[in-house]
Amino acid sequence: MSSNENPKPSGPLADLKGRGDGFRTPLPAFFDRLADEAITAGQQTATVRSLWPRLQYVALGVFLLLLVSFLLQGTFADVGNGHTTETKPSAAELLAKLKPDDIKNYLEDYPAADLEAEIFPADYPETDDDE
Repeated sequence: MSSNENPKPSGPLADLKGRGDGFRTPLPAFFDRLADEAITAGQQTATVRSLWPRLQYVALGVFLLLLVSFLLQGTFADVGNGHTTETKPSAAELLAKLKPDDIKNYLEDYPAADLEAEIFPADYPETDDDE
């Protein structure tokens, strides 16, 4: 038996049909009010935020960074980069400034086991005190 032969639905289908077709149409006043709200919203001014103040703050920050780096450019120039105008003395020059007595006293103060053999000079100068 097809559903076309019995025009009245039965059971849960009859309950659904009794409440309507599932679509509700708004009242005509809704469309009138909707049109009025759309026109009113179109006439209101919108708040526009400008980027100009933010750009000013960014420019001020960049300017301050450049100013500080310009003022401090010579302060840290020698630190850690090895680009100094002074030449450091070589090891030979530093050893030439040491007196033989100072070297002997230094070596006598420390046990030979704690020192590396490379630091003992091969031709250690003898002083008048040793004779």
